[in-house]
Amino acid sequence: MNAAVLPTPTTEHETKTKPRDELEPGYLVICWNDPVNLMDYVTHVFQVVFGWQRQKAEHHMMQVHNQGKSLLAREGGLRSARHNGARLVKLIQRKGSEFVFEFGKREKEMLGAVLCLYPMLNPDHHEISKTPDTSTAVQESQALLREAMAQARAENKAQVARFLADKNWRPVASGQWRVTLHGEQMEWLLQVLNDVRVGCWVRLGKPDPDQGNMAPPTAENLPYMGAMELSGLFQTLLLHAMEQ
Repeated sequence: MNAAVLPTPTTEHETKTKPRDELEPGYLVICWNDPVNLMDYVTHVFQVVFGWQRQKAEHHMMQVHNQGKSLLAREGGLRSARHNGARLVKLIQRKGSEFVFEFGKREKEMLGAVLCLYPMLNPDHHEISKTPDTSTAVQESQALLREAMAQARAENKAQVARFLADKNWRPVASGQWRVTLHGEQMEWLLQVLNDVRVGCWVRLGKPDPDQGNMAPPTAENLPYMGAMELSGLFQTLLLHAMEQ
């Protein structure tokens, strides 16, 4: 489900210079359906980005799922699939926005391996418009988006290294490991895991399981299949923890 920002026609009677980071009114924000993003994650993103209650976020998520797209916003002013897998991670304690998780040695290694794949998506994957548009305004907006994504990727890669450092993990009895995460770290992890999941899906040729066009496993595509499923599983476990 890819969010696209489409400019609508406007008429200006005078020329004005605006800051490059200002989002002008008159934009449409549309979320398009795809067969890879988790439904729970899409709902969560709507809640975080638009400040919606869960009921409204789920309504738009189901519109995307059933109708192929959903109109999310008509102008500026935005604030800057459930996978029932095995319970690989335990939420030991939650105090407000602080979460304490317990990982087995193998699960800790799997999470680290998935996070080290970041970034998987091509920098040009995120587009301002779903339809081709060579207008100056759209091209400038696309360049700004590309610049912002490059900066975010660099910051996320540094955070991956810091998160996986041994000092963040403490061993407990029976060979388990515990790590404490705060709300902002949870959001960051969800974004990184989603990049890996969607990036693997793109490299697999954007298959749609509902259409039965998933390629059979091969030596070349099996690592992407595994990473896509694991990243989705860890996403779901984090989302479930945030709901408790």
